Parts: sequence; structure tokens; C-alpha cells
Amino acid sequence: MSTREELEKRRSSLPAAQQFLLEKRKQKIALLGESADFIARRPLGVSVPASFAQQRFWFLHQLQPGNTAYNEVRTFRAPMQLDSDVLKRALLEVMRRHEILRTTFAFKDGKLQQLIQPYEDAAAALEVLEIDLAQTPAAEREQEAQRVIHETVTRPFDLAQGLLWRNTVIRMGEADTILVSVIHHILCDGWGLDIFEQELHALYMVFQMGQPSPLSEPELQYADFAYWEHQRAQGDHWKQQINYWKQTLSDVNDQPLLYGDYPRQAIQNSPRASLAFSVLASVTQELREVSSREGVTLFMILLATFQLLLFQYSGQNDITIGTPISRRSKSELGSLMGCFINMLVLRTDFSGDPTFQALLQRVRATALGAYANQDIPFEQLVADLAPERSKNRNPFFQVMLDFQNYQQVSLTPSESTTTARNIAADVSQFDLVVRLWDSGTELPGEIFYPSSLFDASTVEDMRDQFLLLLAHVAKNATQPISAIDTLTAREHQTLARWAAVRTQSELDAIDQQDLEERDETEPRTPLEEILVEIWTQILGLEWVGIHDNFFRIGGHSLLATQLLAQIQNVLDIDIPLQLVFDAPTIATFAEELLKDEHIRELVERTIELLLSVAELSEDEAAAMLVES
Repeated sequence: MSTREELEKRRSSLPAAQQFLLEKRKQKIALLGESADFIARRPLGVSVPASFAQQRFWFLHQLQPGNTAYNEVRTFRAPMQLDSDVLKRALLEVMRRHEILRTTFAFKDGKLQQLIQPYEDAAAALEVLEIDLAQTPAAEREQEAQRVIHETVTRPFDLAQGLLWRNTVIRMGEADTILVSVIHHILCDGWGLDIFEQELHALYMVFQMGQPSPLSEPELQYADFAYWEHQRAQGDHWKQQINYWKQTLSDVNDQPLLYGDYPRQAIQNSPRASLAFSVLASVTQELREVSSREGVTLFMILLATFQLLLFQYSGQNDITIGTPISRRSKSELGSLMGCFINMLVLRTDFSGDPTFQALLQRVRATALGAYANQDIPFEQLVADLAPERSKNRNPFFQVMLDFQNYQQVSLTPSESTTTARNIAADVSQFDLVVRLWDSGTELPGEIFYPSSLFDASTVEDMRDQFLLLLAHVAKNATQPISAIDTLTAREHQTLARWAAVRTQSELDAIDQQDLEERDETEPRTPLEEILVEIWTQILGLEWVGIHDNFFRIGGHSLLATQLLAQIQNVLDIDIPLQLVFDAPTIATFAEELLKDEHIRELVERTIELLLSVAELSEDEAAAMLVES
């Protein structure tokens, strides 16, 4: 039993008066922590809301329940036989220390909540699958191990029950073992995976020697952060930052920067391909010198150059991309496992044909402004600004740049060699993701893209152009960007083809808008009348027409989950969240809903009951309530 669970048990045994006074004291402490911007332990017994980052992952899971894009993985390979009992004891201790590893999720009373299992229940559910490949022929062993790893990684989790992490041990030989640990991203980010790796290694080594854990107890849990985050979201500090983002992103263009070689799928769920590259050490050194001379960071130079590439490919002056950032700015969060990742939106104006040197200063101002207002979770930003949503595009940006400017320290003991690596998710949630690492000399990187949108040759051209631009601006920062024309003939042909696709897409959008404006808006059936009532209630509007698009009149991902919960509650049916995206108007939603014969029968029966109740007089309704 954890320390917190012991306190809960002791608290529940206190007399009611003492429990009341204790609760009041806890509330005061929590308020003091809020006023001082200090994260305190949450009051005992309170419901724990899902953090804003968790809400986004839960929403994406509801949209695509079988999607394994957010299964995070670490693999460890050691030239030794791992002791199964010692390993499981170490895994159990990590889980005891971190409540997040015992957490599932439930949508209750219109809010997504974290449900933390008691340690004893979670411990009973923890299993470590063991696969012995020692007798497999050597020529086939590695291939079979990769198959097992792939199966372990690509098995989906149920966010509502069980443990949202799993472990598999693959025994390759007498002194060769692979451990695969998979954790859903809703529980943990990359930093948290490092903590998991460090603690597991430290605990395994001391337990193997028969010694107790050397790790001090965590001062906070992730649930404490989530509780603090929601409390803080009501303060003036957040309102000021929200206002900054409203001004920055109020008129952002929601059209794709890159149209691609193939038609965009209705939902972004396609295999991810990748392409490795590296910025030469000599070019990297020149870029460092430019950063020092211009008063910018290396990331800002990479950002400016990458946005310049997108400017060349899109022909647009308004270039918006996303970049991940860790919300662990407070020291007390440094040792916590949890999902602290946030996305910053970086928007740069390319108008006026600036020099690259001037462009760098624009990018610097953009980045510093975003850093100063990074406390707003991306999910809350989407909720407050309510951009139009689409299943095949992310809100605000579809291209991401991820720069890791730290070198991971090896925790490998001298008597064994352990390697850890992330396995890329098999589904791309963005049109293009460029990741780079600072190795100290060169900058190794990788480009991820959906193979259903781009040909490999197109991405190879973009990679080559990016590397060429980096080498060029390192020596010619004073040139206007119009003079930096390094596109090849094949790239110009690609862009001409994309321009034709863009024009046709814009014409189709105008035709669709005209068609919607000509349609009637009044509900035509009892089902549509009920849906209008629910739509207006959730959106806080006086009226919603049956052809109004949910995501164009204020709807967003968090409201979509509330909309679905209300529809399921009123109509007493079970339907997937994806339907809200497939049919975002009341007319299309009702039509799609009734295509399923079983659901049609349930809906008709419920509507008949609702209509019969509506026809009752007030006295008859009161009498029925008394009888019930």
C-alpha cells in the first residue's frame, strides 16, 4: 500500500468533525499553493480531472479506438540473463512510486477523470510476458524478435480498464535478453520514459544484490499536477496568455501548407514512412557561428530555414508550424512520470521579401513570444479559440519541427550493455514531421510522413532542399529570401501539380458552401428536433440549423466528447465519437445514425417514449414521479 493510500485509510477512520477540519485545512493549503504558483498535493478524496494533454489523447483514442500511434516504447538489450523475479519486483516498485502507471480514465458528469487503482489491485494485474527464442535458428532469431516487438508495440490499449502499459522479455540466448516496455502516451512523455528507464535500472541492480530501494519517495504525483492545472486555469495569468494566442492566431489559415502527391484521406490514418538525414558537422559549426553572431539559438536558425522551405513549397507568406515543448518548467515536476508535453504554435510572416538575417529576427520574436505564453495547454488553446476541425488535419498546423538539443546520458552498468531506443509510431498525425538531434558535432535527423500523401521522391527532394538551404544561409544570411532560389526543375514541376490541386480544392469548398447556404435549416423529424436541442445546449447557442457544421459554429474536441455523451444519454444508445466527425451537421448525423437497423429501433423506441412523456399534463407527470 502506498503512503497516500495509507493516509486515505487513516483519514476515513477519523471522526466526522476531524475529517471536516482536516478537509478545510487542505483546501487552505491548496489555495495558498495556487496563490504562490506552487504545486501542492491535491486534497484527499477529490476527483482528479484528466490533464488537458490527457484529454487530447483520450479524444484521439475515442476517434480511432484501435489506433496505436501513441503507444510509446523503450527497448533494452543486455548481454546477460535478466532475473524474472527481480525484474518484476523492480517493475512493481516503479508502479508503486508512480500513480500514473495505475491510472485509467472514465468520462463522468461531462468531464474526463483519472481513476487511480489501489496498488494491490494494479500489482495483481501486472504481467510480464516471456518469449524464449534461444532455440530458434540464429538466422531467423533477429527477425522473429522484431516480429515480437512489433506485436507488443502495435497491440492497442483500452483506456478505460486494465493497465495502460505492458512488458515483454525476449530471451535470445544464455547471455542475451531484450526487454520491451510499452506505455500509452496518455500516461507518459519522452522525459517520463527516461525516468522509467533510470528507476527501473537502479532498482533492478540493487534488488539483484539484495539491497533496498535507494530512491526517495516522490513529493508529488501527476494527479497533483492535473488538479493544480485545472485550478490555475481559472486565474488571470492564463487569461492573459489566452489573449496573446487569440491575437496571434485569430486569422490563421487552416488550409494545408503542403497539398501532397495524392488526395488527402478523409481521416489521417495512414502508414508512416521515414527518411533519415544528417546536417554535416562543418555546416552545423557554421550555423552555430551564425546563431552567436545574430543573437539567436540554433533552434531558431533551424526553424527559420525550415519555414523558408515551406514558404518555397507553399507559395504562402503566412507560415505556421508546431513544435513540442515540455511543461516541466517547475523543478518539482522534473522527477515525475506523466504526460507534460505541450505543443507551441509558431507563426512567421514572410511578406516584404526580408533578408534571411531579418527573417531570423522575426522568428526570434515569434519564438520568444510563444515561450513567454507556453503555459496554456494546446488542448485548451483549441477549446478556447475553437478553430474549424477536420479529421484529416490538425488544428492550426499540419507540419511539425522537433529539435532535441540534449544528449541522453547512458545509465548502463559496467558489467552489461543496455541500449534503449524509441520505435516510431506507425501512423503519422501530421503531414510532415522533421526531427533533429544535437549530437555535439553534426545534427542527425529524420523526416516522418504519411506514404498515402507523399511519394518518397518528393520527400527526398524536400530533404535535399532543406540541407541545401541550411548550407546556403550559413554563408549568405544577408541575402533577400527571393534570391535564395535553389529549387530543382523536378521540384518546380511538383509545385505546379500541387497548385492545380489547391485551386480545385478551393473551388469545391465554394460550391459546398453555396449548397449549404441554399438548404433549409429547420428540423424535419423528431430525431432532428432532439439533436437541435442537444447541439444548442452544448454549444451555448440560441439556435442551430440542421446543416450547420458543428466545428464551424464553435465546436471543438472537448465539446465533441460532451456532445456524444449527451446524445448517448438521451437516446440510450452507444455510438462512436468518429460519427461526430463523419457527420458534423444535425442532418447528416441523423441520417448516419439511422442507417444501423439496431440503433434505428432503439432510437425510434426512445423517441416514442419521449413524445409520450411530453404529452402528459403537469399533474400526470408529477404523479408518475411520485409512483417511481
